[in-house]
Amino acid sequence: MIKGIAASPGIVIGKVLTKKEQKIVLKTTSIVNCSNEIKLFEKALEKAKAQVKELYNLALNKMGKEEAQIFEAHLMLLDDPELFKKVKEEITSEKLSAAAALEKVATIIIHAFENMDNEYMRERAADIRDITGRLAKILAGIATKEFAVLADEVIIVAKELTPSDTAQMDYDFKYRRA
Repeated sequence: MIKGIAASPGIVIGKVLTKKEQKIVLKTTSIVNCSNEIKLFEKALEKAKAQVKELYNLALNKMGKEEAQIFEAHLMLLDDPELFKKVKEEITSEKLSAAAALEKVATIIIHAFENMDNEYMRERAADIRDITGRLAKILAGIATKEFAVLADEVIIVAKELTPSDTAQMDYDFKYRRA
C-alpha cells in the first residue's frame, strides 16, 4: 500500500502515473579542454534560464503572480555567480566534466541546506535540487517536459513534485467525484 499526501481532497479512480527519478549518467572521464567544458556549462545555464522563464510565464498565466514567484527565485539562483563559481573551479582544478562538477557541487550545497537549523532554509534545498537537476538534465541531453505532454488524465504518484513539475501540468480537465 502506498501512503502519501494528497494534493486535493476526495477519492479518485483512474490510471496511475508513477514519477520515477531519472538516473542521469554522467561523463566521468577526465577532460582535456577546460574552457570548452566551462562554455558547455554556461550554455546549459542559459538554456535553464530560458526554461525557467517559460515556466514562470506558464505559472503566471495558470496560477497567478504569487505561485509564479518560485520561478523568480529560481531565476535569481541561476543568475547567482557565486553559486556556480565552484562548478567552474571543479572543472578547472579537478578536470571534471561540467556534469560531474555540477553533481559534486550540488551534493555539497544541498546537504548544507538540508542540515541548517532554520526550516525555511532547509526547504531551499528543494529549490537547489530543482535547478541543479534541470542543469544536469540539460547537460545529459534529457528532456524536462515530463508533465507537459501527458496524453491521458492520470493520478500522479511521486516521491516529490517540484514547482517545475506542477507548473507544467494541465489543470483544465473535467473530473467526477466518486
